Order: sequence, then C-alpha cells, then structure tokens
Amino acid sequence: MTLLPDDVQPFAGPESTRWDSSRWFWLILLVGAVVVLGGLLGEARQRRRRRSSVVAGPAVEQRPATVEHEARSGRSAA
Repeated sequence: MTLLPDDVQPFAGPESTRWDSSRWFWLILLVGAVVVLGGLLGEARQRRRRRSSVVAGPAVEQRPATVEHEARSGRSAA
C-alpha cells in the first residue's frame, strides 16, 4: 500500500473525494487477477492434455522382444 500513489486509496468511502480512484484500483486489480488466472488455467489445460496423451500413448503394437532388448533388460527368452 505504501507503493501506491497518494491519490489512490483502496479503501475509500463512497463520500470520499478519492472514491473514483478507489474503484479504478479494484477494477485494475480484478482484471489483472482474471488475466493471470486465465493464463494459469490455459497452461494447466495444455499440461493435462500433454500428460494424458503421454500416459495413454498411441496404440502400441505387440512386437516380439528382440534378442538385443532381452540382453539389455537381463531377461531371457523362455
């Protein structure tokens, strides 16, 4: 609050001469909060979409394990 200009009082009463600047302060704060929230929700939606496509993944074909893969994993073909 100390960083605000002197003519801006966030909690001015309706009879105050600074009522208009108070309303502008809260309007700007509200618009800023909505913009930030919208950005965060958009990012979360993209992250969820990326994660769900990674988790689900494309349809994986059943391929027989190769000898090289089995050697790396320590398994033997039985």
